[in-house]
Amino acid sequence: MAQNPSHESVAATDGFPLAARFFAPAEAPRAAVLIASAMGTPPAPRGRACARYAAVATPLVSLSFTDDEYMSLANTRALHALYSGAPQTLKRIAPAEIGQKRIGHFGFFRAQHEHALWRPHLLPELA
Repeated sequence: MAQNPSHESVAATDGFPLAARFFAPAEAPRAAVLIASAMGTPPAPRGRACARYAAVATPLVSLSFTDDEYMSLANTRALHALYSGAPQTLKRIAPAEIGQKRIGHFGFFRAQHEHALWRPHLLPELA
């Protein structure tokens, strides 16, 4: 894809300059995550994006799974570090803790996990 200079500047403003070199602005955040997953490190926002993340004061609760193939514990902690102004809770769950062989990155959203994950870990945070 030929690089349009405006794509890089727009996406760089949102904190994803690496992805902006290869993808249109609307795709840059997703692309940054895909690139970072392949490299094993989360994307590092720059410029105004850093200040916007740090300005978030809403409590942040993350559920992290030991068998998540996309978000390692280090990646989850790096994501938390972006939200330096927010109170944070990180819950790390192994599949065996809920009687499962696998949860993975998308497993949380499966209906089979309603009683083991949604009710005890999600609903109390929403109440």
